[in-house]
Amino acid sequence: MKQILRENRVLFGLEQLNLKDNLTLVSAGGTRETDTNLNLVNSNIYTLDIDGNGIVELQDYNLIELYAAQLDEVELDFLLNSFANDLRGDNATRTDAASILSYLNEAGVSLLDIDGNGIVELQDYNLIDLYAAQLDEVELDFLLNNFPNDLIGENATRTDAVSILAHFETISVETGDITPPLLNISLTDDTGDSDQDSITSNPTVSGTVLDDSGISALELTIPQISATTFDVTAEVNGDGSFVFERSFIESLIGTSLEDGDYTFELVATDGLGNVSDLVEVGFTLDTASPTVTTVPSGTLTETFSSLTVSFSEAVTQNGFEVGNYSLVDEDNNVVAIASVESLDASTAQLNLTETLADGDYQLVVDGVIADLAGNFLEGESTFNFTIQDPVSIEDISPANGEEFVSLTRETIVRFDGKIDPTTVNDDSFYLIANGDRIPGNMIVSKSEEFATFFYDQPLPSSTEIRVVVDGDKSTNKNGTAIDADNNGISGGIATADFRTLPLTGIQGTNVFGYIYDSNYTNPDGSNIPIEGVRLEVDGLTDVFAVTDENGYFILEDVPAPEFFVHIDPSNATSDVITQAGHFYGPITKPFHSVARHEIQLEMDGEPFDVFLPLLSSGDYTPLNPTEETTVGVV
Repeated sequence: MKQILRENRVLFGLEQLNLKDNLTLVSAGGTRETDTNLNLVNSNIYTLDIDGNGIVELQDYNLIELYAAQLDEVELDFLLNSFANDLRGDNATRTDAASILSYLNEAGVSLLDIDGNGIVELQDYNLIDLYAAQLDEVELDFLLNNFPNDLIGENATRTDAVSILAHFETISVETGDITPPLLNISLTDDTGDSDQDSITSNPTVSGTVLDDSGISALELTIPQISATTFDVTAEVNGDGSFVFERSFIESLIGTSLEDGDYTFELVATDGLGNVSDLVEVGFTLDTASPTVTTVPSGTLTETFSSLTVSFSEAVTQNGFEVGNYSLVDEDNNVVAIASVESLDASTAQLNLTETLADGDYQLVVDGVIADLAGNFLEGESTFNFTIQDPVSIEDISPANGEEFVSLTRETIVRFDGKIDPTTVNDDSFYLIANGDRIPGNMIVSKSEEFATFFYDQPLPSSTEIRVVVDGDKSTNKNGTAIDADNNGISGGIATADFRTLPLTGIQGTNVFGYIYDSNYTNPDGSNIPIEGVRLEVDGLTDVFAVTDENGYFILEDVPAPEFFVHIDPSNATSDVITQAGHFYGPITKPFHSVARHEIQLEMDGEPFDVFLPLLSSGDYTPLNPTEETTVGVV
């Protein structure tokens, strides 16, 4: 059987119009067989609420259309039973064909004669359809002017949109309440720093539910607990307000409300069955206090200038404020905290004004620090730790793997802190060549941060030399063994191997060059040569040269490919030495050579001359090996 619904009804005439709800109009030319004089006197009693539920809705217009189709009681009852949802609204009081037909027959012309000509005909039903489509005055007037035969009967008294819509108002004023309840809900107390983050230690929610027809039901669902719907209508006060405290919620769900994420969903129904949209409030319940989970503790073998404090959960801004932390040393001296940086929401980095020295320390974290829900810090808040950072080796010179090292170049070990000079001796710092220790003299600097080994004799040529530093036998000023192997633990042994220059002279391997004054030039701009400068190959005292009046020298039968040369100008003369006390200073430089070739002294492939600065006796200060010597640059 074809379903009869108003929005699906195909009517004849004016099919080309695109009206609201896909509505088409019935062509004029027919009337319903009804008493045209019925109920004229009581015209203000009847409304378009055909099923009697106090609301004019789609089902009422469908019933009017079926009435227009002149169905009898049996046919109408069949449709009412088969298509109940399309023909009866909620809470209908007229639910069968007899009561509906009785109401429409009684209403008759007073309700259905829309154009006011005293006859209920198809034009009236077309007007009812247009009213159901919610046309405005302009739209209706357009149709009335363009399709008068289909919309206005003969002798009509209401022929324009204004009068027709006004008539509809008289039969629609008692349509009843179709507005759903107005419902809202929110957290009563969004605790913590922010009242907008929905993180709270108090799950109490409150709100209002309002409707002119009264509230017949208020239902609560908490999906995170179960799919059960709880009837909370009894909690609504006379003014429509309600409050759900934790104890009430726990009584509903039958268990404790654990920390976590929740959504409270509410739906309200008014006295006429109007149902509100679902309204919800989501929040995170957090009643647990934060605790400190990570801080410096125990004995630490590496010092620092910043330290990290981690919490069990995100904390508010006061967890990143300098004033909520304090650090003191073993003598109760305050260690200044320059700033506190947020590494993430639960981790604070305390930046100190200086690197911590070895010793005992105490860190205090203030209990005013709170999490995002406002729960204050609990648990341990005072923490003790010890810095015992062993001195480690910063550098060994010559470096491990270095080659062509000068035979007279001293060996230096630099430390990253102060050492005890009495523990750095020939038993803890020594050199080995060909299986034997190299004799020499060990001197620790005045700063106590580096030690220098001077050899009694030049190192053997073309030999691998091993430097040994025994951290188990050397200590810092506090007596802690040196971390020689740089593994963060006191003790261990450091070694470095380097190879010295070859010192075998090769016949026909010669290097020549020139030495000039670096301060002055001749009037023509040419360089001023220095005569009498002695150049001696390091380790080969019998291989030397002396510059002539042109500053020229040549070293013959030297080693290859590299060797060091001591340049001694103590007996040198030049045109610019005009008074006593003027002299040139000595230097030592590496020279490059090509075996069995004579080449000019060069650097990066370019000829290279040596320039010596002219000095005076006031330009230098002799060093005292046993006392502190103050030097400077003028």
